[in-house]
Amino acid sequence: METTSHNATNVKIEGHRGGMFDFDNTISSFNQAVENGLDSIEFDVWLTSDNVPVILHGGPEGQVEHDISKHSITKDAHINTISFEQIREAKLPNGEQIPTLEEMLDQFHGKIHLNCEVKEKQPEFAQILIDLLKKKDIQDGFLLSSFEIDQLQRIKDVLDKDEEYNPVIRFATCHETFDSLEPEDFPQFSDVINFDSVVLTNEVVESIHKAGKLAGIYFYPSSNENEETYAKAVSAGVDIIISDHPLVLRAYLSSVTSS
Repeated sequence: METTSHNATNVKIEGHRGGMFDFDNTISSFNQAVENGLDSIEFDVWLTSDNVPVILHGGPEGQVEHDISKHSITKDAHINTISFEQIREAKLPNGEQIPTLEEMLDQFHGKIHLNCEVKEKQPEFAQILIDLLKKKDIQDGFLLSSFEIDQLQRIKDVLDKDEEYNPVIRFATCHETFDSLEPEDFPQFSDVINFDSVVLTNEVVESIHKAGKLAGIYFYPSSNENEETYAKAVSAGVDIIISDHPLVLRAYLSSVTSS
């Protein structure tokens, strides 16, 4: 498959759940993403029962999923039913605490571009999130993404109504597939369209670009991430690759650029 060094040079490398350098969605993994010079990191956010935004992947409906060293929290427990105090006492398999979004912003905003994937579906999350971003004076370097397009629109509406807070925050809608590739059918407020690599074609990327948006791919299952897909993405002109293996991806892009 033909690739070009120009396309490869332009691809941004985004670490999925922090880049998987350590246990996913942890401070240590985020630190290593910064140390390794990734362009951006993606992480997942939910609300605790007392409305604290925390970073954890969770299952489709917010199940904890991970083995954590606190017996009162099981894998089947929903994050929305767990208090922040319980979350704070818990330990992930690598021994770290589950980080809060506020801690993430304090430690990493300004060091690396942040892609906050909104998992939380509760409507009140929109105001809670914007209040936190405003408190931390987040003006740029921050993107909000989600499969929950209505929730993203809700967040944008809250942001647009705040006359005192006018940051440059971008939005990315996430898609498993597409019902239409007409440029006008992509969510109008979205700056980036992230989609599953299994539906990657030149036509998809061309349509996204024609709509004036950036094209990003993710891999589900993660076993779909390989050099063949990298080559296909570069050839099609994908702008962002959300990777579980960012250093492998970087080595591939470097080899294409130097060839």
